[in-house]
Amino acid sequence: MKILTLGDSFTKGSELRNPALSAWPTILGNLAGATVTNQAEYGGSNDMMFRKAIESIDQERYDYVIVAWTETHRMEICLNEPRYMERRHYPAGPISINHNWGDMRWAKEYYTDHYNEEFFLRKWLCQVVALQEYFMRMGQKYLFLNAFGNQQILPKYNIATKNHVMSQYFMGWPDEGIVEWTYGLPKGKYGHPLEQAHELVANKIYDYIRN
Repeated sequence: MKILTLGDSFTKGSELRNPALSAWPTILGNLAGATVTNQAEYGGSNDMMFRKAIESIDQERYDYVIVAWTETHRMEICLNEPRYMERRHYPAGPISINHNWGDMRWAKEYYTDHYNEEFFLRKWLCQVVALQEYFMRMGQKYLFLNAFGNQQILPKYNIATKNHVMSQYFMGWPDEGIVEWTYGLPKGKYGHPLEQAHELVANKIYDYIRN
């Protein structure tokens, strides 16, 4: 069995002692006897997940593609040349940014003066519906879940696109995700779930897939 996982730091394993061994995709792979390709990125955006999901299954098929969506205000851009920012070097190519990227003057101005929460939520819902339809057309089994952010803002807006989300393939839809499942468990300095929480998430996803 082969599984592809896409997500942000909650899926990559930020603040874990050994992410390669104890992030939930690795634990899930051990439970399912599967080879897992974890393409999550620290600070990853839904734009990135949407793009990578389509590009990945266009090249290789998986028994499951699991997408752990993140908060909607992040977006993917493309650097035309390498750049030093946010205290590290970034190569040319796609990169996810958010409202905290003060090293990019235009990004700070955009999020300060032009950011609209409802617009970004609408864009993400369109990505969810488009990707689920694409997976179905391609005969690709998949599972969606939320890491954090989306389940908190979904009730604020009456958006008809929500009605087109196939809830049987979206764990916890619409009001639960990793944050809710791991409430009360130890977290790192920056709020990321730690080993016990990753084990819980992996077991929860494994049970969902089996059933």
